[in-house]
Amino acid sequence: FGNLGSEKSLEDVHPQKLHRYFENIVSSANRLMPLLNDLLDLSKLEAGKMSFRMMPHDLHTMALDAIDEVGVLADKKHIRLDTDALPADLVVNCDAGKIKQVVRNLLSNAIKFSPEGSVIGLTAAHCDLPGRRAVDAENGQALRKAISFSVIDQGIGIPEDELEAVFDA
Repeated sequence: FGNLGSEKSLEDVHPQKLHRYFENIVSSANRLMPLLNDLLDLSKLEAGKMSFRMMPHDLHTMALDAIDEVGVLADKKHIRLDTDALPADLVVNCDAGKIKQVVRNLLSNAIKFSPEGSVIGLTAAHCDLPGRRAVDAENGQALRKAISFSVIDQGIGIPEDELEAVFDA
């Protein structure tokens, strides 16, 4: 794109070259938009003004959608994204867009720091929310209130002494 400024005018630029410049602009904008949205969401979350659209969604479908969004990044590094450990037919009440955003960010980071040709696994499991123990009034069974996602990769990892800061919110 820097070469565009060195041309005397747009008429001097070959149409094919100009088309490539604009494709690069659109591509860059498409990569930056999710980052901008993440920053805006973070500021809303910190201000306590985040809104959620809670509805029943299939967990497997949400995960596959997130994987589709980062698939190009994985393909460039010949990384295989493994979803075999994801539970099938699990419906959860959540904001699908936010869940996909979190999973997409986790996978993007894993891809970024994993070596070429490696495998990244995505798993999900039921878990109880820390500090809460809800019980079904009819049968006395503990209610599962959360889903925990795990990303397993061969990346460099986060130093032990920095883990708490990553999840401190």
